[in-house]
Amino acid sequence: IDHGGRVHGDVTAFSGDIDLEGQVQGNLSAASGDITLADTAKVDGDVSVLSGQIDRADGAEVQGNIVSGANIQLPKLPVLPAAPNTNTSIDGNSPSPINVQPPAPAPPQTSWLGWFGRLVLGIMGATMAVVVATAGVVGVTHWRPGYITQVEETMQSQLPLSFAFGFLVNLPLIGLIALLRLVFCLTPLASLLFIAFLVINVPGWAAVSRVVGKRLASNAGLSIQPMAVTALGALVLAIPIVFFWMMGGCLSFVGFILLLLVSAAGGGAVLLPWIRKLSSTQSKMRQNGAPHSDLEADGVVVSTAQTVVEPEAASPAQASETQNVADLFAELDAMRQSEEASGAESAETEDDFTRIEGIGRIFDRRLKEAGIKTYAQLA
Repeated sequence: IDHGGRVHGDVTAFSGDIDLEGQVQGNLSAASGDITLADTAKVDGDVSVLSGQIDRADGAEVQGNIVSGANIQLPKLPVLPAAPNTNTSIDGNSPSPINVQPPAPAPPQTSWLGWFGRLVLGIMGATMAVVVATAGVVGVTHWRPGYITQVEETMQSQLPLSFAFGFLVNLPLIGLIALLRLVFCLTPLASLLFIAFLVINVPGWAAVSRVVGKRLASNAGLSIQPMAVTALGALVLAIPIVFFWMMGGCLSFVGFILLLLVSAAGGGAVLLPWIRKLSSTQSKMRQNGAPHSDLEADGVVVSTAQTVVEPEAASPAQASETQNVADLFAELDAMRQSEEASGAESAETEDDFTRIEGIGRIFDRRLKEAGIKTYAQLA
């Protein structure tokens, strides 16, 4: 009980000591514990101790009797939670400082040797990560140099599209991998997605490393081998990312952002050719499954009618196309009349449709495969 504290009642301690610097307006007793009365202590009742000692200062006041019992060792009682206390201090408002609580555990002491050891282990882990990343990039470049060159050309020619596409693919992919790793039974699926992430981004990382290495070597005036150029770029990209990741805390998030930005351009350049090939395949499948003929698929309609029906409200582009068709039919009519007049028309004669403006060799071949071999048949 600190100096200035006041207890309106008795104070009893079991298996514990009492240090009194304030006032107790009742009896003060301790069982299997000592009582220490400071100069400012004041007890209006009796002071009694069982199996303990009483240490009383000269200025301590005790209105009652002081009793010390036999030295009997009582068993230690379990620590109970603090009971609500309605006693007040001298000012009559604030609660009394008496509170029974277990002692707080001491914070773990970390020596400088332990801190230094963790630092050394972190540096070793970061160095190993940089070495593994660089070796992986160089290995992929050595294994598939032509493919890495293709990815590099795609990235340089379409950098904004590659970056945007790679960013939109990598961000949800990384988030999904992290989410699946939280559930133990879904860890194999997360591992498969991580392998897919590596397949997409390692070639892209190699292409970005080659570009960065070329820029650095050119600016420094160095003449080194292509593999060394790629390794130089990979080191320059990996060191800051691994450093921020090793620092922990919010700096790990900075490392994650750097990783996402660097892998976005290369990963997008890897995915773009696949997407285009898939789109081209689907387009060919739709064309093969369409009910119209090859001529209609190429935008050409063969008609035996010599009149052109115009739409009710034609746009300028449609009007121009209609005029071109009309001119084509007029030219065909003139050729047919000339052919009939000369008597040169023959069922076995094949006319050269490439003389007509707008018809190439491929279209000429397709017309003849369809049985249209003369100007008259075409008209």
